[in-house]
Amino acid sequence: MYIINGLSLIILLFTTQAWGDASLILNGSVSFDAGDYGASPNQTFVSSPVVAPLFSVSTWDRNATDDAPYIMITGQYGSGFGPLIFRSDDLSLVYANTTWIESLNLDVQTYDGNDYLTYWEGLNVENNYVGYVGLYDSEYNLKYNITSEGLHVLADAHDIVITPNGTALLDIYDQVSPRDTTLVGGRVDDELMDAVFQERDIDTGNVIFTWRLSDYYSLNETMVSYEDYGMRPGGGGFDFGHINAVSKTADGNYLASFRHLCAVLFINGSDGNIIWNLGGRRNNFTDLSDGRATDFCYQHDARFANEARTEVTLFDNAHMSTDANRTDDRDCSRGLHLELDYGNMTARVLHEYYHPDRIVAAAMGGLQTLGNGNKLIAWGFQPTITEHTAQGDVVLDVQLGPFNQVGTAPQVYRAKKVNWTGSPTWGPSIAGTPQGTGRGVYMSWNGATEFTEWAVLADNSTDNLSSWDRVVQRAARAGFETFVGLETSPRYVRAAALDADGHVLGSTDAVDMNTGDTVQVNGSVTQTTQPSSTTTQPSSTTTTTGGGSPEPTESEGVARGKRSAGVGMMVTGLGFAVCFNGL
Repeated sequence: MYIINGLSLIILLFTTQAWGDASLILNGSVSFDAGDYGASPNQTFVSSPVVAPLFSVSTWDRNATDDAPYIMITGQYGSGFGPLIFRSDDLSLVYANTTWIESLNLDVQTYDGNDYLTYWEGLNVENNYVGYVGLYDSEYNLKYNITSEGLHVLADAHDIVITPNGTALLDIYDQVSPRDTTLVGGRVDDELMDAVFQERDIDTGNVIFTWRLSDYYSLNETMVSYEDYGMRPGGGGFDFGHINAVSKTADGNYLASFRHLCAVLFINGSDGNIIWNLGGRRNNFTDLSDGRATDFCYQHDARFANEARTEVTLFDNAHMSTDANRTDDRDCSRGLHLELDYGNMTARVLHEYYHPDRIVAAAMGGLQTLGNGNKLIAWGFQPTITEHTAQGDVVLDVQLGPFNQVGTAPQVYRAKKVNWTGSPTWGPSIAGTPQGTGRGVYMSWNGATEFTEWAVLADNSTDNLSSWDRVVQRAARAGFETFVGLETSPRYVRAAALDADGHVLGSTDAVDMNTGDTVQVNGSVTQTTQPSSTTTQPSSTTTTTGGGSPEPTESEGVARGKRSAGVGMMVTGLGFAVCFNGL
């Protein structure tokens, strides 16, 4: 049953024609799965070259969802991969930078008292993600760039954790050769893709700790075959462990997840010895839940869920094949919340979280515990995100594309619900449609989180187009892009983005309503209401100018692409690049 409380899809202000992005598709999973919206449903914009997902929403109980304001993923839309940020109250796009060849694992993390966007970017070489983890400040400037040290390859994409001690935890798929793999049917002079994690000091770059699985586990303790993961086209070596999550406890030990062991390991941070194994061939725990606490397999995103470290959450993929509508829950992927008793060495299931369609995600996936106790689950190879109450009720069910179309539909490695403040150094953008009944302007500001309203200014000259008395319309933000209809207006139109207090945060260049061309304007808009002796624009407010600004650099984070012309929204099918099996 579809649930939605208080969501406005189209916003109208005053007598001005104003609307925003393409509407959410409500209860539309059947048409999504049928491919009616393409393999990767998306929308484009007039004022910005970015491309955004088009969402199908089956369930949304807004009174029961966590109130963190933004949802973050990485994906491929437009010219490449990259971070995507959406408002959680209406699912409209806030920021997109899909310009990377490969990108994964977007989050907000704190370092040295400041919040940073963190995500991995790099290449896939020989079935191995190799690259760098960037820390981006609130202006989307790259401040730190981190990778592995002293190993055969660069940092992997699966995880990046910033610790309270100012260090970064990286995972690495170290390619070691020659290595004897005859124990599992390989060669004497073979290559091994070893599962490694490394801790580095962000400020100094010093390596704090390096740990590799092959020092503690034998190759024949894996759950995958050499035929499947040692003889893959493209090479890279036998991937017997496949690390995909690592975190550090306050007392200096490490929790790490190994997909191909079907196990979570707790590792001593002093000598590297394994303290305990949960799941897999070496499982140390007695299962009190009819096997369901320790039979997870091919899992992702294992984390301690409480300070006492007696609870663990993870995403249990369950299978390496993707099929829908399983009749037995044991065959379905799930979010899993476990309780561990170290005195008796027992494990039991506290809660399981299934998708309403009982889907199976062959790879990828993640689980985040939110501030109100809810669980946000990304379903990996299945293009969907759900939010569950702690007890398991589904309060949000969002789909990004058809189920069971691996290689063409979007994939959601992880999703995060977070707080974030974005104040880009580039200004907002404007575009105009000068002719016909759709005459008006389109306005957007990629990455800006603090503006709530647009003020539209117009004049027959650009000389005085920064003055408050040229304001002709106002419109609330109506999604990533807001359209304001102007049946008649002076020749030149520009816009200013305002915060909730009416302060100007940035202004566009002008658009010539006779031709649709963008025209640079000298000076920024600083005020949109008549000045008084008691109310003035605060001198501390920083304003930025956009519109005709120079082409943004990569560090600015604005996605590049071909601008749409003459339409406000287009829903098209865009092919989604294949991610290598086993991520």
